[in-house]
Amino acid sequence: MQFSDVVFTDGEETKSPCLCKLLEARYTPSPFIPFITRSECYDSFNYGFSIHDEDREMLESYEPVRKKLSSHNRLLWAKYLRKNTLDTKSKKLKSLIRGGIPPEHRGIVWYHVSGAKELEDANPNLYEQLLSQPTQDNHLQCIKLDMPRTYPNNLFLSARQDKLQEVLEQYSKYNPTIGYRSGLSLPSF
Repeated sequence: MQFSDVVFTDGEETKSPCLCKLLEARYTPSPFIPFITRSECYDSFNYGFSIHDEDREMLESYEPVRKKLSSHNRLLWAKYLRKNTLDTKSKKLKSLIRGGIPPEHRGIVWYHVSGAKELEDANPNLYEQLLSQPTQDNHLQCIKLDMPRTYPNNLFLSARQDKLQEVLEQYSKYNPTIGYRSGLSLPSF
């Protein structure tokens, strides 16, 4: 059975791919949940998560097909971006997104399709204004407590935790009703 199909918690098997992904990204001191070390192989999809030994062989068998599809996908994206804008109503764009966004285009694509571009255009200096305001001590304390627990084994996030902390602080000021709540750092990444 593949690790991605089964999670061992308290000695019992539980089918939960979502929980599995969270466990792969977090360290949980338990004899039933394996700890991911930095020495392990990281994924080839550029998300920064490690790959377990049980999955590595299967993924390596798919590698030639994945590379071919990835190469084809990159060509489709390059062609689309040369000729089109990132109109979120475009059926072609939706189809391309479903096929996967190449790492070199993810930032700009998600910037547009998430609505961040429109929000920034409507409030051009908002982030800078938020940066100039102090963060409430209770929010800052919670953020600093959560940061080490936010995907500690993610190769990319471990080098950028200061940026994530900055974004979380600004969000706590932007939405004072919510401020910061424990675990908010997980979906923000």
